[in-house]
Amino acid sequence: MRKKRGFHKNIRAKRAKCSLLKKQELSARKPKSDCKKDRKKSKRGCGTNVYIKDQNITFQKSGRGRRGPRGATGPRGATGLRGVTGPTGDYYGTGTTGATGFTGVTGATGFGATGVTGATGIGVTGVTGATGFGVTGNTGVTGVTGLAGATGVTGTTGIGVTGNTGVTGVTGLVGATGVTGATGIGVTGNTGVTGATGLTGVTGGTGATGSGNLLVFDQSPSSIELPLTEETTLTTVTVTTTSGQNVWLNTFTESLMVIGLAATFSYTLTLSIYRDDTLIAQVTEGLENDKVVGVLRVYSLVPGFNWVDSPPAGTHIYEARATFNGTNILVVDAITRGLIANIYEN
Repeated sequence: MRKKRGFHKNIRAKRAKCSLLKKQELSARKPKSDCKKDRKKSKRGCGTNVYIKDQNITFQKSGRGRRGPRGATGPRGATGLRGVTGPTGDYYGTGTTGATGFTGVTGATGFGATGVTGATGIGVTGVTGATGFGVTGNTGVTGVTGLAGATGVTGTTGIGVTGNTGVTGVTGLVGATGVTGATGIGVTGNTGVTGATGLTGVTGGTGATGSGNLLVFDQSPSSIELPLTEETTLTTVTVTTTSGQNVWLNTFTESLMVIGLAATFSYTLTLSIYRDDTLIAQVTEGLENDKVVGVLRVYSLVPGFNWVDSPPAGTHIYEARATFNGTNILVVDAITRGLIANIYEN
């Protein structure tokens, strides 16, 4: 094992220090020792050279003596700091997969006699339990019949104008007169036989319809509910017009509105007329008012309006629709409704 540098140097320094302490006890100066003379008196070889200055030993040099006993091992020094992790080694990829080993020989099939089937177990079926019983409870008392609701207000009878009677058509033309036969020549003979009656002429075509008004209407006294915020169809009529004709329209309804218990209420009612699902006219009425708190109230509405339409020639469907909105309104019913269409020449 290789010793660290300076090991022998430290040993020599320690020995020199011990000798120096002993020499300091000498009061007399000694001359330099003679190596040859000291070699005769001592088996250690060359003596020690001592240098004295002002009665103090300043330096000494001696030959190498015997190696002293090995000193006790000093305590183990503290563990040094962990060194920095070295760089990761180069990666050369996964090695080649080894060859597949040979499949082992299949073992011999085991054999053994099949065991005897055990005897079927025998057990007695348990007795069926007795049927449970209990007394049927009495029928509950029938509840009291509720009071009958108040009879609703009778709706107003609808009014409609009777249309005028159409003009009688023109009489057809008289058929043409047959050709007169030629006059006979010569002696007047006996009166000839009366000729056959000529064919009746063709009947003339029916004359054009005279000008006048044609009334078409639809009305009903039956009640229907008007759901809030929804547009509801009240009634419809179908009319056929020619070029240049106008249609005078009148729609109306009587509605009953039940107002709730709160102190205020409001409503808007919109009546609309559609031709072939296209809006052509519309009116809206509304009200916001106070009332007595805690009391229901029934409010009657009779809105309506007139409109003149100039449709193209053909068959058209007119509809009257209603839309109701409001606050503190419980229910709205249209109890009477109608739509009148009067066709006339432009």
